[in-house]
Amino acid sequence: MALAPVAVATAIATLNMRGVRVLDLHDLPDEVFARDCPLLMPNPESFLTGFSVTRETFGSDSAAFKMAHYTFNYLLLYREVGEGRGLFDHYEGLVETWGVLLDALIANSVLNSSAVIDGFPASADIGIVNDPTGKQFFGFRLAVQILEYVNP
Repeated sequence: MALAPVAVATAIATLNMRGVRVLDLHDLPDEVFARDCPLLMPNPESFLTGFSVTRETFGSDSAAFKMAHYTFNYLLLYREVGEGRGLFDHYEGLVETWGVLLDALIANSVLNSSAVIDGFPASADIGIVNDPTGKQFFGFRLAVQILEYVNP
Protein backbone atom coordinates (compact mmCIF):
# COMPACT_ATOMS: atom_id res chain seq x y z
CA MET A 1 0.00 0.00 0.00
CA ALA A 2 1.27 3.48 -0.85
CA LEU A 3 1.07 6.49 1.39
CA ALA A 4 -2.24 8.31 1.09
CA PRO A 5 -1.94 11.68 2.88
CA VAL A 6 -4.51 13.34 0.58
CA ALA A 7 -7.05 10.60 1.37
CA VAL A 8 -6.36 11.03 5.07
CA ALA A 9 -6.87 14.81 4.86
CA THR A 10 -10.13 14.24 2.98
CA ALA A 11 -11.26 11.77 5.65
CA ILE A 12 -10.61 14.38 8.34
CA ALA A 13 -12.57 16.93 6.28
CA THR A 14 -15.60 14.60 6.28
CA LEU A 15 -15.70 14.16 10.06
CA ASN A 16 -18.90 15.48 11.59
CA MET A 17 -17.86 18.36 13.81
CA ARG A 18 -21.07 20.03 14.92
CA GLY A 19 -21.19 23.68 13.87
CA VAL A 20 -17.68 23.75 12.38
CA ARG A 21 -16.95 23.96 8.68
CA VAL A 22 -13.97 21.74 7.87
CA LEU A 23 -11.90 22.44 4.78
CA ASP A 24 -10.05 19.92 2.66
CA LEU A 25 -6.67 20.62 1.05
CA HIS A 26 -8.24 21.93 -2.17
CA ASP A 27 -10.49 24.37 -0.25
CA LEU A 28 -7.81 26.59 1.33
CA PRO A 29 -8.89 30.24 1.28
CA ASP A 30 -6.61 33.19 0.62
CA GLU A 31 -8.38 35.09 3.40
CA VAL A 32 -10.89 34.17 6.10
CA PHE A 33 -13.83 36.41 6.96
CA ALA A 34 -15.97 36.52 10.12
CA ARG A 35 -18.86 34.91 8.22
CA ASP A 36 -16.67 31.81 7.56
CA CYS A 37 -16.17 31.01 11.25
CA PRO A 38 -15.88 28.68 13.02
CA LEU A 39 -13.59 27.12 10.46
CA LEU A 40 -11.07 24.27 10.65
CA MET A 41 -8.51 24.44 7.87
CA PRO A 42 -5.13 22.88 7.04
CA ASN A 43 -2.37 25.18 8.27
CA PRO A 44 -0.82 26.48 5.04
CA GLU A 45 2.46 27.38 6.80
CA SER A 46 3.26 23.88 8.05
CA PHE A 47 0.57 21.36 7.22
CA LEU A 48 2.58 18.11 7.16
CA THR A 49 5.38 17.76 9.72
CA GLY A 50 7.27 15.10 11.64
CA PHE A 51 7.40 12.42 8.93
CA SER A 52 9.16 9.15 9.76
CA VAL A 53 8.89 5.47 8.85
CA THR A 54 9.49 2.54 11.18
CA ARG A 55 9.99 -1.08 10.19
CA GLU A 56 7.68 -3.28 12.23
CA THR A 57 8.64 -6.78 10.93
CA PHE A 58 11.56 -8.61 9.39
CA GLY A 59 11.68 -9.37 5.68
CA SER A 60 12.75 -7.83 2.43
CA ASP A 61 12.05 -4.15 1.87
CA SER A 62 8.97 -4.92 -0.24
CA ALA A 63 7.57 -7.50 2.20
CA ALA A 64 8.34 -6.01 5.61
CA PHE A 65 5.49 -4.32 7.44
CA LYS A 66 6.20 -0.60 7.91
CA MET A 67 4.39 2.25 9.61
CA ALA A 68 4.50 5.87 8.50
CA HIS A 69 4.19 8.46 11.25
CA TYR A 70 3.39 12.09 10.46
CA THR A 71 1.49 15.06 11.81
CA PHE A 72 -1.14 17.14 10.10
CA ASN A 73 -1.43 20.68 11.44
CA TYR A 74 -4.71 22.56 11.34
CA LEU A 75 -5.97 25.99 12.35
CA LEU A 76 -9.32 26.46 14.02
CA LEU A 77 -10.47 30.04 13.47
CA TYR A 78 -13.38 30.66 15.83
CA ARG A 79 -13.99 34.43 15.87
CA GLU A 80 -12.00 37.39 14.62
CA VAL A 81 -10.19 39.34 17.33
CA GLY A 82 -12.16 42.51 18.04
CA GLU A 83 -15.51 40.98 17.12
CA GLY A 84 -17.88 41.32 20.07
CA ARG A 85 -18.14 43.68 23.00
CA GLY A 86 -15.30 42.38 25.13
CA LEU A 87 -11.95 40.88 24.29
CA PHE A 88 -12.84 37.43 25.60
CA ASP A 89 -16.57 37.26 24.78
CA HIS A 90 -16.05 34.16 22.67
CA TYR A 91 -13.93 31.98 24.94
CA GLU A 92 -16.74 29.78 26.26
CA GLY A 93 -17.88 28.90 22.73
CA LEU A 94 -14.27 28.42 21.64
CA VAL A 95 -13.60 25.96 24.46
CA GLU A 96 -16.84 24.10 23.62
CA THR A 97 -15.75 23.89 19.96
CA TRP A 98 -12.34 22.62 21.11
CA GLY A 99 -14.13 19.74 22.87
CA VAL A 100 -16.34 18.96 19.86
CA LEU A 101 -13.33 18.73 17.55
CA LEU A 102 -11.31 16.57 19.90
CA ASP A 103 -14.29 14.23 20.46
CA ALA A 104 -14.71 13.80 16.69
CA LEU A 105 -11.03 13.05 16.19
CA ILE A 106 -10.85 10.62 19.10
CA ALA A 107 -13.84 8.68 17.69
CA ASN A 108 -12.29 8.72 14.20
CA SER A 109 -14.00 5.75 12.53
CA VAL A 110 -13.73 7.52 9.15
CA LEU A 111 -9.95 7.63 9.47
CA ASN A 112 -9.76 3.98 10.47
CA SER A 113 -11.70 2.96 7.36
CA SER A 114 -9.32 4.84 5.04
CA ALA A 115 -6.40 2.41 5.62
CA VAL A 116 -5.02 4.53 8.42
CA ILE A 117 -4.41 2.73 11.66
CA ASP A 118 -5.00 5.78 13.77
CA GLY A 119 -5.26 9.52 13.75
CA PHE A 120 -5.48 11.28 17.09
CA PRO A 121 -5.15 14.80 18.43
CA ALA A 122 -1.68 15.52 19.76
CA SER A 123 -2.09 19.14 20.81
CA ALA A 124 -4.64 21.90 20.60
CA ASP A 125 -3.44 25.11 22.20
CA ILE A 126 -6.12 27.79 22.54
CA GLY A 127 -5.09 31.37 21.84
CA ILE A 128 -4.76 33.81 18.97
CA VAL A 129 -4.01 32.40 15.50
CA ASN A 130 -3.64 34.07 12.11
CA ASP A 131 -5.32 33.33 8.79
CA PRO A 132 -3.11 33.26 5.65
CA THR A 133 -3.24 37.08 5.41
CA GLY A 134 -2.16 37.61 9.02
CA LYS A 135 -5.63 38.57 10.29
CA GLN A 136 -5.98 37.56 13.95
CA PHE A 137 -8.62 35.13 15.23
CA PHE A 138 -9.40 33.50 18.54
CA GLY A 139 -8.87 29.82 17.93
CA PHE A 140 -6.25 27.14 18.20
CA ARG A 141 -3.61 25.20 16.36
CA LEU A 142 -4.51 21.54 16.18
CA ALA A 143 -1.94 18.82 15.58
CA VAL A 144 -3.26 15.42 14.47
CA GLN A 145 -0.78 12.56 14.61
CA ILE A 146 -1.31 9.97 11.88
CA LEU A 147 -0.15 6.34 11.86
CA GLU A 148 -0.52 4.80 8.40
CA TYR A 149 0.29 1.42 6.86
CA VAL A 150 2.95 1.72 4.19
CA ASN A 151 2.88 -1.82 2.79
CA PRO A 152 1.85 -4.79 2.16
